[in-house]
Amino acid sequence: MIGLTLACNNDNGGGGGEQFTVSGADFEAKLKEIRIVPGTYTITLTSDVTDFPGISLDSAGVNLTVKGNTEYRKITWKRPEEGGSHLFLVGTGNTLTLENITLERGNNTSMGWALLVVRGGTLEIKNGVTMSNTFGGADGGSGVSLDRAGSVFTMSGGTIKDCGTAINSGGTVSDIFIAITGGTIRDILWHGVALWNECSNSRLTVSGGTLTGIGDNAIVVGGSGHTVNISGGKITANDRGMLITNEGRSNNFNISGGEFVDNTYHGMEIRGSANDINISNGKFNENGERGIQINSSTTDNVLTISGGEISSNGYAGMLIEGAGHTITMRGGTIRGNNTHGININDSAANGVTINMSGGTISGNRNWGLIVGGPGSELIKTGGTIYGINADSNANGDGAIRVPYNGGELAVRYGNATGNYSAKINATKDGIASRQGNWD
Repeated sequence: MIGLTLACNNDNGGGGGEQFTVSGADFEAKLKEIRIVPGTYTITLTSDVTDFPGISLDSAGVNLTVKGNTEYRKITWKRPEEGGSHLFLVGTGNTLTLENITLERGNNTSMGWALLVVRGGTLEIKNGVTMSNTFGGADGGSGVSLDRAGSVFTMSGGTIKDCGTAINSGGTVSDIFIAITGGTIRDILWHGVALWNECSNSRLTVSGGTLTGIGDNAIVVGGSGHTVNISGGKITANDRGMLITNEGRSNNFNISGGEFVDNTYHGMEIRGSANDINISNGKFNENGERGIQINSSTTDNVLTISGGEISSNGYAGMLIEGAGHTITMRGGTIRGNNTHGININDSAANGVTINMSGGTISGNRNWGLIVGGPGSELIKTGGTIYGINADSNANGDGAIRVPYNGGELAVRYGNATGNYSAKINATKDGIASRQGNWD
């Protein structure tokens, strides 16, 4: 069951706006009265609202806060046979703030409808809010859908649970903004936060909160032109932490904190192309397969690591497949993974360049770094990759391996601390150029 409080704390110059204390039975009538009159309003519920058919805030200038007088106060949505495809719709120029209240779907509301729709307005979820959009857990619509340019959603507290997808872009839309600074998104059938393939030029910010128990991806990013900033929060115990889809192209990702840990598959999986991904801090640890994976169908991604940690994953710390990628490591730690530290896959990579000028790769079960595939190239000017003789820091099979048809370059026993370079030729049957103290 979910409890929700709706509260509006925006004031267009006036002293807090008008305050109303109403019972559940009078809630719908009061909303209909104020929804067409611009102003700042707070409604405090003193009893639950049942069989609420839903309402739209679509006359610009309404800033509404809805909240409960206790954390257990509840609004139950019962979609009518005709219309009523949302519990609340927030149109352009309006703001809805929810606080200290539970929102839930009634038993006759069919699957697929979003509980809350943001259509150009602003929706804020604060502490004490619980919302779900399933009945009996059998199916689920979205918790929040942003389906018009200019839509804004912020979450600083509360819980979204038991939905098909918790927060998503709706249809062909651009210029939406999603910010998660706190709260919990949990027990979701499919995705936590989704910018679908039809969405473009939007922003997602995660600086706090927890995304957990999500059946597919905690975060999924498709479409193009997005900016995704992750500086905090914990993304854990999901199928995947973050997925960049096949249609996720030319997006910018800045990861300066947060944890992508203990997910069933990968901390982050990249299926799209031409994305720019910068990691300056954060953790990609203890995932069932890999901390970061770039798939074989991808091209021209740029991944830069200047800090953070990729450790104790079930397979490699990083698996790189596909063509034309540029991987740069300036800092950070890749340690204690169950196969390799970084594996640029000999059988599935082509023309991948890795530049290493800082950071450490240590304590992985097999190789610290494998650079494979026709045309792939290593340029190492700094940082340390430990060899077999490095005691607790040792990579089990050695520091660096560059395989090609019929042979390999390797640094096995010593530590690779100096300058090394190697480029595999286009036919993968030899080394086009090399530098360094190879075995």
